[in-house]
Amino acid sequence: MRKLEIPFSAPVGVEKQGAFIGSQLEDRLACGFQPTILLGGIKNPYTLVALHSFLVKHSNEKGKRLNVDFVANLLDPREGQGEPTDIGLEDSLRKLQLVEYFRDLGDEISVGSLDLRPSSIRPVGEINGLNCKFGTEEYADFFDKTVDRITRVANDAERKGLRVSTQNYHKSSFNFFRTPKEELRMREPRYNGNFDDMPNQVGLILSNTQELNLFFEMSPNVNLNLDLEHLSQTAEYGFVFHLDKPFTPQVKKVKDLTLPELSILRHVYAQDDNPERILFDYSYLRKRDIDFLDKFGFIVREGQPIVFNSKRTYTRELESLSHDIEIESVEPGRQVNMFYTDIEDGERVRKIGSHLSAYLPKYVKDSALRTSLTKQSDEILTYALNKINNKFGLKGISTAYQIGDENGTIYEGPMWREEALIAKKELEKILERALCENKEGSIPKTGVMHFDDHN
Repeated sequence: MRKLEIPFSAPVGVEKQGAFIGSQLEDRLACGFQPTILLGGIKNPYTLVALHSFLVKHSNEKGKRLNVDFVANLLDPREGQGEPTDIGLEDSLRKLQLVEYFRDLGDEISVGSLDLRPSSIRPVGEINGLNCKFGTEEYADFFDKTVDRITRVANDAERKGLRVSTQNYHKSSFNFFRTPKEELRMREPRYNGNFDDMPNQVGLILSNTQELNLFFEMSPNVNLNLDLEHLSQTAEYGFVFHLDKPFTPQVKKVKDLTLPELSILRHVYAQDDNPERILFDYSYLRKRDIDFLDKFGFIVREGQPIVFNSKRTYTRELESLSHDIEIESVEPGRQVNMFYTDIEDGERVRKIGSHLSAYLPKYVKDSALRTSLTKQSDEILTYALNKINNKFGLKGISTAYQIGDENGTIYEGPMWREEALIAKKELEKILERALCENKEGSIPKTGVMHFDDHN
């Protein structure tokens, strides 16, 4: 398989204030991305008519048929970029109706998948730290409802000649502020002041491999859009928060952590590292806790962090993913750590590692850190994409760049195009290296703590 045979896609908002907008679409197409239409912002069905006409005209001009995917992003509340509340079956079926409506406008445009995302147990804007505000029963019930929702939509889609996919999430989230905070925007403009640099537990599901294998066994006609940043965040979390002996009660203090685990606690999560502080207290495990551990691979309890049954690593999560899962696309990202500490004007500044287009000087001021993160990311992604291609076959690359300047997040325009093209070229080089061999490459010594046990 040659790299040029693998399409790249990027998310697109196409409606604002009830009217079709094509500016984001023009930028994606100009940069060689297939569009993934964000359905959450579409309130007017005539937007899809205008979208179809726009894409047909572009396709005719280029002499090449376009493929379009759709995504119902449940967690992004920004105007034109998604809705924070579309988590029910009824709304998911409405999203499918929109895709069907677009498909039936004509066969000039190929329709890919509808990506129905899982959601979170707790409100996305709730600030909880790392402790849960839910227990095993609430988690299991939410999981079952999510399986039922996505599977029912997938069954309906299959009858209509359409297909449904979903995406894996991360085990811990970010603090989200619906009203942007100016001090955050000044420090991290590409996130517009809506997110800070601390982990937060809102109960995102479909985040670790064991849970994903269970979901796709129950929903075999759903494909996976594999997000490698989310997989990495789950591994990074499970590298620290795990039982030393599976299925064995444990109270773990900070002083019980290994040096690599302690490094993540300090430098990634910025947590209190007092040696006597209790990290988690699962001093007793009931039968329902053991059953939950056996089913999902981790334990939850109100007032305690989520704790994995055994230590997790990036390579272990990737290795454990079932061969039976159909991979729709892979979103590599560029993240090495969930959070990192930059140096600006001699001051240490914590930043978010997610959805970077590339480790550009505007995002990582310290040149030594920038070089190190770029090298580590290159090595991780080369290994992962090689592994995925040999294990599943690589059909598509999806992207979700969070680009910004001093004024906040940017979704279009010259700066978006410039950064997106830089990121795309970097990823194409990584992809070329990853696909140059038919056999799986060896595990690299990246120096990234949670990548592998030997790093």
